[in-house]
Amino acid sequence: MYYIGFRDNKFGSLNSNRKTTAGFIWRIFTYFQTVMFIYPLSETLSTHFLIS
Repeated sequence: MYYIGFRDNKFGSLNSNRKTTAGFIWRIFTYFQTVMFIYPLSETLSTHFLIS
């Protein structure tokens, strides 16, 4: 949960109240952004280990 607060600090408008709709949408967006970054990374790693 730490990275959510860290990202919120960059955007003052979303930092006011995290229980708002904007904060909720931003949390989902951040989550998918993280998944989209980690998923190809894990795919590459698993493929690499399977080949070797």
